[in-house]
Amino acid sequence: MKIKIFKNREKEIYEVLLNNENLEFSKEELARETITQYSFNSGGFSNALSRLNTFGIIERRDGKIKLNPELLEL
Repeated sequence: MKIKIFKNREKEIYEVLLNNENLEFSKEELARETITQYSFNSGGFSNALSRLNTFGIIERRDGKIKLNPELLEL
């Protein structure tokens, strides 16, 4: 049985950050880098970021977003 935890938006954001693990993005830059190019001020995009933050996948600091570096140590 396959459990689906993340939605497409969250997967796209994660993939952008994973492929650019040493970079930080503004919310607008990150939205632009996703395959779907989400609107950075949409509720869906903000909710996806909140969910990734809640699960500890991303770090948010000073308006920048990056992959949680602890994930790279696993």
